[in-house]
Amino acid sequence: MVCRTSQESIYEQAVTFQNRLLTRITHDYSVYHVFIKKYNGFINSLRITNPSTVFNTQLHGNSNLDFGKDYVPLDPSNYDPDKPSSNHIKQQDTTTSTDYAFPHAHNDTIAAKRAPTLVLLHGYVCGLAMWTPNINGLAQHFDDIRAIDCLGFGLSSKKLPDVKFKDENEADDFWIDSLEEWRIKEGLDKDIILVGHSLGGYIAAAYAVKYPKHIKHLILASPVGVPYKRIENPTWAQKTFLFNLFKVYPYTALSVLGDNVGRNLFFRYNQVRFKREHNDTEFVEYLYEIMRLKGDSGERAFREAFVPVAYAKRPLEDRLINFPKPVTFLYGSHDWMDCEHGLKVSNTLDKSKLFLVPNAGHMLTFDNPEFFNQVVINTLYEQN
Repeated sequence: MVCRTSQESIYEQAVTFQNRLLTRITHDYSVYHVFIKKYNGFINSLRITNPSTVFNTQLHGNSNLDFGKDYVPLDPSNYDPDKPSSNHIKQQDTTTSTDYAFPHAHNDTIAAKRAPTLVLLHGYVCGLAMWTPNINGLAQHFDDIRAIDCLGFGLSSKKLPDVKFKDENEADDFWIDSLEEWRIKEGLDKDIILVGHSLGGYIAAAYAVKYPKHIKHLILASPVGVPYKRIENPTWAQKTFLFNLFKVYPYTALSVLGDNVGRNLFFRYNQVRFKREHNDTEFVEYLYEIMRLKGDSGERAFREAFVPVAYAKRPLEDRLINFPKPVTFLYGSHDWMDCEHGLKVSNTLDKSKLFLVPNAGHMLTFDNPEFFNQVVINTLYEQN
């Protein structure tokens, strides 16, 4: 293999693998940069458009995902993957008769109304192309889907030496304010279904709390930073999630290890991380290249906002109190992120529910995209 050392070459490789993954999208899409004046950087953005999708047709889900009408009160420790109905772990509100089951023959129609804009935020040191397993299914129901590389990650600006964080509030504002400036420049006024995975869930929730008027529904997929409680006796997956446990950023670690050793270790780790029936090396190549891009603004913000292990200095458990919009939590059935914390928050909110995604770990959007998509699509019919 030819050794690639220059940042220009690494960037070209990262763009190449991003574009290879995006060619799997069967709908019209565009990739572009949105300049963020406050931080003098840009956000790498993806837009998927499907003008023929009108929000007035029956929603045909997978009949295998129809779990019946009622939520099942459940201790998450008793989760049984052989009993799909146990995936509903939010106590049903007995004062309503709302059917929250996956609709395999939904009869509701909403005439002359288009679906809300769906905005997708990736997890730690990931990028927008990680949503490609989900986009084709989602685009059958949403006519406007956006995904971004959060500022400091992916192919967005990472090397921002003038950006300093004196505390966790400024670190949070780095993501919140850049997302808000991006929203304004994209002309998204309201009716946003905001989805975030892992760190993206934390960012999505923090943004939604500050700007709730723009949010129609908040979807948090295995979000980091929910509890006050520090995680005791962390697993190896939890330890590897935080490079700042060892005060080393991903870029620094891969630079020290070199192209051959670093690449081999990275690929071995991700063979465990992504529990797919097939080994899709293009995703791993993509992640490897974007992690090799020089710049640490995203990691510095992360280090300031969190302490080991995945513990937020400003936890969502406190910030989501009295949040007025609907919130959906999702966790993998064998997720290293503890769903009990999400369940605790969900039970305090009037418009909230939580799902366990079967046959999925922390990378639940990747491990079981069909189930994840059904939950997201289902929110369309809960807006009215």
